[in-house]
Amino acid sequence: MGRRVQAEHRVLLVAPQPFYEDRGTPIAVRRVLEALSGIGYRVDVLTFPMGQSVPIPGVRYIRLRDRLGIRHVPIGFSLRKVWLDCGILLALLGLLRRERYQVVHAVEEAAFMAAVTAGGRGIPVIYDMQSSIPEQLATHWFFGTPPLQAFLRACEHWLLRRVDSVACSRGLESRVKTVVPTLPVREWQYPSTIADASDADVTRLRSKLGVDRDTKVVLYAGNFEDYQGVSLLVEAIPAVRARVSDVLFVLVGADGRGGSEMEELLRSVAPVDCYRILQRQPRESMASFFRLADVVVSPRTHGSNLPLKTLEYLAAGCATVLTDIPAHSGLAGLDLAVMVEPDAAALSSAIADLLEDEVRISQMRGAAKAYAESHLSPAAFVRSVKELYESVQSDA
Repeated sequence: MGRRVQAEHRVLLVAPQPFYEDRGTPIAVRRVLEALSGIGYRVDVLTFPMGQSVPIPGVRYIRLRDRLGIRHVPIGFSLRKVWLDCGILLALLGLLRRERYQVVHAVEEAAFMAAVTAGGRGIPVIYDMQSSIPEQLATHWFFGTPPLQAFLRACEHWLLRRVDSVACSRGLESRVKTVVPTLPVREWQYPSTIADASDADVTRLRSKLGVDRDTKVVLYAGNFEDYQGVSLLVEAIPAVRARVSDVLFVLVGADGRGGSEMEELLRSVAPVDCYRILQRQPRESMASFFRLADVVVSPRTHGSNLPLKTLEYLAAGCATVLTDIPAHSGLAGLDLAVMVEPDAAALSSAIADLLEDEVRISQMRGAAKAYAESHLSPAAFVRSVKELYESVQSDA
């Protein structure tokens, strides 16, 4: 047995992802760590071997040993992730034997491990529900089959009955409450601050992409997984070009096979001079892309959790088109985005309508900025994290 440290203000955050990388869940986890640091907690982060150890006061990174030489973990299910999750479980057991924690904050599937290990020791468990696992795997060739979906839903219900609290992305509270009406749930709107790009930055990007000043730009930023609906956006390109001939579609986030498949689809529907497909970009460089774009799009086809990128679109003051699905319902009725059915015809019509209406674009940009300033501030998020932790500890 090792030395046991006093539990006061100590948290174990279990993040079964590469941390830190500039993508959805790691960005959200970083926001939580920064908030906990600001409140005064000391946090141990148990995570995968790969990723960048972002210096945050009071935060210590505990990484798995890289026994198989894994350098990359794709988004979604993979055997590599299963192997690393097994390592997370063993490391979690060891930490709970050696250390004393006030709270275990478990992200996504790590909540199953925490519910059994920490919950069995009487340590409060917060389930950080970035997405619903059955929904996340609904398009998988194996886990998307009806028997496996039923099994995954049963597992999710089991988990929700055994954690002490849920912190979830906006849009998931109703799913949780349907299973356990009395379970404390806090929907978070993560703080989003996008630095303004300078005129020189935008000019350099315009030159790099080969975009004329009169060319309209439609931007998608994010991964190319099926649920993101990028193929719908690609299918919409010919109809948009039929109305707005001088338009360029910029797709940022290509990664491996998904990027190659999307480029092949693009070549089949549009000439190469009307699109650019780029690898995932550093987050700090995205301000130039957002400012360059006339319209940004989130064409997601299913899911319930509000995508983090939509909040970044608002913080950047973008005119946005969203598919009208539960994942985007948190922004419905706020006049912050154009909501359309998740099909190529509706998407193309909405994009073209906006590109032809500069006054509407200007109004939407102003509304987005105002909303972000009022609702997406770091201070508001820190208060939310503080209230969550105070509530969990008072009920323990």
